[in-house]
Amino acid sequence: MAMALTEDQVPSHVIYPESDDRPMSESMLQGLAIRTLLLGFERLYAGRDDVLVFADQFWYPVKGEPTTVVAPDTMVVVGLPRTYDIRETGSYRQFEHGGQVVLAIEVLSPSNTWAEMLRKRQFYDRHGVQEYWVIDADHGALEVWVRGADGLVGQPIGEAGFVSPTTGVTLAMVDGA
Repeated sequence: MAMALTEDQVPSHVIYPESDDRPMSESMLQGLAIRTLLLGFERLYAGRDDVLVFADQFWYPVKGEPTTVVAPDTMVVVGLPRTYDIRETGSYRQFEHGGQVVLAIEVLSPSNTWAEMLRKRQFYDRHGVQEYWVIDADHGALEVWVRGADGLVGQPIGEAGFVSPTTGVTLAMVDGA
């Protein structure tokens, strides 16, 4: 098991890339879903200076570990100590910006595998995300994971949908979409 570097061991010249040079989405449906989620959460949190909503931005949770990174299709960060200018904020470096990722959402693309989604869920679990959603827009499927005492726990989604304890949003697949 690797030990995290202490503050005085982290080199000052660590580079945290801002891009992987890959497109945000692989299909029009996936792109529409991501944009809809982004705009919906931006609207929900409008006026809250302690919240940022990102889409396809790198999240670095650990200082000095630029390979410990993921880019959720949509994520909500709360508890920011100050307002950030989005023109000056590339990646979200949690150790630098503060705040907590309370919601991470992945919208499946044609190339995603369930093994990849499992690795991402484990990443989100390990780094304290409160809620994780996987949306399969092509097949009208939805998975929701909420933090419990022992980590992220899968939630049943009933006929009426699921009310997110983190955001208050009701999730449901309507007419298979």
